Amino acid sequence: MYPINLHMKGVSVLVVGGGHVALRKVQRLLEEEAQVTVMAPDICAELEKMAEEKDISLKRKYYTPGDLKGYDFVITATGVQKVAEDIRDEAKQERILFNSADFPYVGNCFLPARICKEGFMITVSTDGKSPAMAKYMKERLAETIPDGYGEWLERVTVLRKELKTYIKSGTERERFWRIALGKEMMELVKQGQIEKAEGCIRRDFSSIRT
Repeated sequence: MYPINLHMKGVSVLVVGGGHVALRKVQRLLEEEAQVTVMAPDICAELEKMAEEKDISLKRKYYTPGDLKGYDFVITATGVQKVAEDIRDEAKQERILFNSADFPYVGNCFLPARICKEGFMITVSTDGKSPAMAKYMKERLAETIPDGYGEWLERVTVLRKELKTYIKSGTERERFWRIALGKEMMELVKQGQIEKAEGCIRRDFSSIRT
């Protein structure tokens, strides 16, 4: 598997299915500002409301071959394996990313469990073998991210830009950060000593300048 994060803003996505699994997929897509169309003869009340409020487009029909044209990404959540397999065949022909929420092994990509905390995004995948296990691991990992890492991330973002004026080589900058963000430094951050940690980095900057 080759992991990748996609910017979904403005991406045209077709969700085939109208139940609560489809709803969860739609909610995540809308958070990422994707353009979502739901295709199903019947949909749950929450999706109905989204359609009424124009948050999503709605096609009240069963999937038929040719329905994928014009979309960049398709997700199935019908619970019918034949539908997932038919969509897989068309998605392959049209070179479209396809995630099957109901039969993960049928799709050509998986949607991992996601942690968003303190400015970090961490994903966990089991290659579709057990979404429940991925969720469990996600929750355990989320507990290990200390408060304060988000503030430190913002500081590092500024420091990183400054470092480029002192070290022109990308390889040397990478080496600097591997050393600078070592165990002792991150222990300061974990303890909430953000100012002290930044001071250490800036002292290193001074050494580079001299």
